[in-house]
Amino acid sequence: LRLSRVLNVLGLPQQISHQEDTIQRYEEAIDELKANRNELEAESSTLRTTVKQKDETLKFVEEEVTKLQRMFQEKEKTITRENQAALEEKDAVIRHGEETLEGARKEVESLRVELRVAREEAQARQTELENEQSRVRQTEEEMRLLLRTMEEQKKTADVRMKKLSAAFQRLQKECL
Repeated sequence: LRLSRVLNVLGLPQQISHQEDTIQRYEEAIDELKANRNELEAESSTLRTTVKQKDETLKFVEEEVTKLQRMFQEKEKTITRENQAALEEKDAVIRHGEETLEGARKEVESLRVELRVAREEAQARQTELENEQSRVRQTEEEMRLLLRTMEEQKKTADVRMKKLSAAFQRLQKECL
């Protein structure tokens, strides 16, 4: 009892209880820190994975950008070559066009002369044609007159034939 009194006096049970509480708090804190560490490690792993994926994506994008730059440089070279070729072709076409134009001018002048001669010939032929048409009209008029005469003769012949036929039929009846 004495010892318990002395201990009570000294406050050892309280100190022990207090230390046990402290130990328990430390253990809880340790457990909480372990849980936090596990969460942080999981989060860190997730972040590392995300960073790795983003690094891979950036690397892919950089490679694609490099490819596109090379492609655009090649395209630019091709377009430059094509433009140069097109300019040279344009110059050649212009020279050819000028030569063709000069030839065409000479041909037009020649055609003008031919046209003037052709018009003169056409005028002469037109006069000749008008004379021929006049003769044709005169011949047509004569033919119409001839056809009317023949038509009248035909009518007269038809009338005579009918009379003859009627007379012949009468004769036949009388003979029979």
